[in-house]
Amino acid sequence: MSAKEGVMDRRNAHNARRRLRARRMMVLGPALVSTMVLATTAAWALITPTKVLVMPAIQVLPFSNGTYLAYTSNSRSEPKHFNAYARRLSDGRTIRINASGTEGFEGGFDPGTNTVIYQQVKSASSDIYTFNLDTRVRHRVGQIDTKRWEAQPRISASSITFFREYYSRSTGKPYVGMFIYSRTSGSSRLVAFSDLNIWNGSLGDRYATYTRCGGKSCTAWVYDRRSDIQKGLRIPSPNQVPQYAPVVDETNDLVFFARSGFHCGQGVRILQVPLTRLGAKPTKVAALPTGSDLDNEASLSLNAGTNMYDYLFTRVTCPYNSANIYSVQGVSAGPVTG
Repeated sequence: MSAKEGVMDRRNAHNARRRLRARRMMVLGPALVSTMVLATTAAWALITPTKVLVMPAIQVLPFSNGTYLAYTSNSRSEPKHFNAYARRLSDGRTIRINASGTEGFEGGFDPGTNTVIYQQVKSASSDIYTFNLDTRVRHRVGQIDTKRWEAQPRISASSITFFREYYSRSTGKPYVGMFIYSRTSGSSRLVAFSDLNIWNGSLGDRYATYTRCGGKSCTAWVYDRRSDIQKGLRIPSPNQVPQYAPVVDETNDLVFFARSGFHCGQGVRILQVPLTRLGAKPTKVAALPTGSDLDNEASLSLNAGTNMYDYLFTRVTCPYNSANIYSVQGVSAGPVTG
């Protein structure tokens, strides 16, 4: 079992039958890493990832609005129980987001606010909620709630993406639909449907991203709301090597994602390509040392001090020892001001 499989198993072990089980499947034999086509840039141009939050147990699903860092964590005393938290960057004060007696999984900030969206799980029920960190008011997003299992929300000023789980009557196997909910019209649209493991990515006003994983590898996808292409476009991958954790920078029309070998911690790179040319040769932004890898999700955060975007991710140690939050700082320029 790979380290990332271990992370996913620990996150899902208490309710694996019902959870949306999305993880990278590293089941191939030794990869011919020397033959992989990886984009290269001058070594001095790479950005070294820096620690953001390192604590015992597991920290995943990082998001920041510049005031708070939101994330999901378990504890050594309760390794199978996960809560969503927000940590104020100025003083480290931490607020638990999900209600007492539930579990919570982070989904990001409503742009320009201190309100987060998250998945709240209680027994066999999973719903999408928002939580205002200023007022401490929790609200179930009833417009997208059904009796089915809703999970993995992301939010932008105009939309919400989320996953909904179905089961095949003939096989009993789960199928997952990815939906976009319009906050203006109040309607939801199915944009992807998969019997593979699927993991949400980022959401902007135009683009959404996600990762799909099968028995051999993972693929990163970009969905353009202005396009009629169902499921979106897959970011090309040389030799079908795993690609995952895609996030879109709509300010600069870029998509960032991870690429690795077929085993945990093998040749892990963070790359970028233009949104308008997904097949272009990627630019290498950062690299992880051998034995370290990413979880399947990442996010972009605007750093107010530098007016640059930072790429937030969970760094996993292989074999599974830890999962903590790191950042690749200054991956692209922020919006022009003034």
